[in-house]
Amino acid sequence: YLLSMGSTRVRAGDIEGAMPYLKRALEVTPRKQRVYFEIGLAQLSAGNYDVALGQFKTAYELDTTSPESKILYAIAALYAKQNVLADSLISDLSKNPEFFDERLVSAYVNTGNPAGAVKILENRVKLLPGDASVRLRLAAGYLAIGQKAKSISVLQAMLTEFPDKKTEIEYFIKEIQAGRDPTKTK
Repeated sequence: YLLSMGSTRVRAGDIEGAMPYLKRALEVTPRKQRVYFEIGLAQLSAGNYDVALGQFKTAYELDTTSPESKILYAIAALYAKQNVLADSLISDLSKNPEFFDERLVSAYVNTGNPAGAVKILENRVKLLPGDASVRLRLAAGYLAIGQKAKSISVLQAMLTEFPDKKTEIEYFIKEIQAGRDPTKTK
């Protein structure tokens, strides 16, 4: 009940109202990973990145084999500007071509590290080469890190593989060649 009430309030944006429930849940079940996850998410939402990092670290230490704990700990590390820690946490996960977590991609982008997002998207494209949206995101990622030629190369390959998206892809290529970012001008 306590965890559920706290979680519901966090999701509703009521961080202050959530904390008494979450703190009590932690007192009752101090070894439950989910409680640390929820407190960490509340702290991330409030912009308390170092506090969130501590909560996710504790959750991770409770079960170092849990992919979810590694991902959340890495996300908090990115927001706390500890990129080396984040990269080390996901290094073994990112070797798996099936690994993909949208929250992690967003965290890399939101914290000004699109190169980290590109690495994840490259792995995702290997797994799902027929997914046009992932390929477009990869092209946008290359553009964000200043690799225009790679961005255009991805898009040109898509022209033959995704003829139904020809108009959109050609627009992106022309915008990039003209020195503009099509993700910001359309």
